[in-house]
Amino acid sequence: MREDQAREAFRRTFAAEPPSALDELEGLTPGDFALVARRAKLLDERGSGALVAMLAAEVDASRAESAGGSDSEGAALPRDLGRVGAIPHGTRPQNHIPYRLGF
Repeated sequence: MREDQAREAFRRTFAAEPPSALDELEGLTPGDFALVARRAKLLDERGSGALVAMLAAEVDASRAESAGGSDSEGAALPRDLGRVGAIPHGTRPQNHIPYRLGF
C-alpha cells in the first residue's frame, strides 16, 4: 500500500489524522488496518501512537510469517494468534460438544 493510501486508510479506519510515524511503515495491507481496528476496539485503545505501534507489529508478523517465522521452540506461529475465536484449521476435535457459559 502506498503512503497516501495508508494515510487515507488510517483516517477512514480510526477517524483520526495519521501521525507521521505511519509513513515509515512499509508493507501495510487493508487487512492490517481491519485487524488492528478490531484489536483496538477490544482493548479500548484510541491513541494514534498505539495504533501505529499495533500496525507495525502486524507488518513485522507478516514479514516473519513470509520468512518462515517461528517461536523460540521452532514451531510456526499462527498469524491470528490472539484473535477471539481463532482455531487453526483441523485442530477442532471431531467430537466437539458445545457448552454454554453461565452468564
